[in-house]
Amino acid sequence: MGGMRTGVGGTSESSGTAEIVAGAAVLATAAVAGTWFLRRRGGGSRV
Repeated sequence: MGGMRTGVGGTSESSGTAEIVAGAAVLATAAVAGTWFLRRRGGGSRV
């Protein structure tokens, strides 16, 4: 079985589970940090 075509320069064979989990963790951290930053920046009477 060959790898699935996922775009320029990549196949599903080259991505291990650890890399996928690490990438998901980075994206989740960025989403949480962005939400926290925007809520903090808003100020005002919001809690």
